[in-house]
Amino acid sequence: MFFSFLKIPFVCKQNNGMQTITTFYDNSKSFPKYLGSEENFQKTIARYLDLSGLLWFHVPNEIKSNVQYGAKRKSLGVKSGVPDVCILEPRGQFNGLFLELKVKYNKPSENQIKWIELLKSKGYAAAWTRSLDEAIDIIEKYKALNKN
Repeated sequence: MFFSFLKIPFVCKQNNGMQTITTFYDNSKSFPKYLGSEENFQKTIARYLDLSGLLWFHVPNEIKSNVQYGAKRKSLGVKSGVPDVCILEPRGQFNGLFLELKVKYNKPSENQIKWIELLKSKGYAAAWTRSLDEAIDIIEKYKALNKN
């Protein structure tokens, strides 16, 4: 489950019919942690997203390389901390959704937290999760927002 400071904003209707930003995703619900490998977690989400019809991609930042190849990747624009899943479908007031996937008791790095906060400040929904059920729940709630 995400920590409260990582809640993603969302639009909900008030009694007067005006839209206000509250939270897009209620993370008070407890979800089971994904106990498999991060690679299998990513593969499962990839299959789910391929079937969803959403425009999305995975950022392969987990590649381990020698110093020369690492320097080349950096010079080509690879950025440390970019979330694993990038959904390029505007919904509600958001430009897209970015998700960082973690397994077991792992937490996002400092760079990953910075990217999540930066993306949120630029009009994207962004979060991290350690649960397959929660990842799907976040994506489904995002898909349910009005298309732009």
